[in-house]
Amino acid sequence: MKIFGLKLLPLLCLGLILVSSIRLVAQNAPGSTGAPGVDISVRLGQDGEEADVSVAIQLVVLMTLLSLAPAIVLLMTSFMRIIIVLGFLRNALGLQSIPPTQVLVGMAVFLSFFLMMPVGERIKTEAFEPFQNGEVTSMEALELASKPLSEFMLKQTRAEDLELFLGIAGMPATSVD
Repeated sequence: MKIFGLKLLPLLCLGLILVSSIRLVAQNAPGSTGAPGVDISVRLGQDGEEADVSVAIQLVVLMTLLSLAPAIVLLMTSFMRIIIVLGFLRNALGLQSIPPTQVLVGMAVFLSFFLMMPVGERIKTEAFEPFQNGEVTSMEALELASKPLSEFMLKQTRAEDLELFLGIAGMPATSVD
């Protein structure tokens, strides 16, 4: 067993030297400022005014929201209630696989969008159109868009449930609650 360990010792030393030399290779050469052709700068508005978020960051946030869109549909709409009721209805009729689950999910998505249409219209008129016309910034538009959505979600929640979760969290009730 000792012979096997002695044979691996030079390989381990060589690996340690290679791994420790990576830091030396990764350092910039004197006078260089980073990757060639890449200019990164941060601007905080002109003359002390508040700057809007850059287009690149807006695109990153948009792509993140698009990747999270299915979860947002599940959490912020009545999709879960509808799919549960449709599943109970299918089982109550004694049908195990007719209609298929995919059809039930499609019907639940359609009904969720149908139920959320008034909220979407309010978001469009109160937040998106003023943002598109340049009347509000992106952060103000986000706040304006969240109001109708939170009102819808609060209407779907029972007061006892809110009190329960506020009590568990140890938080006092706010005026919105």
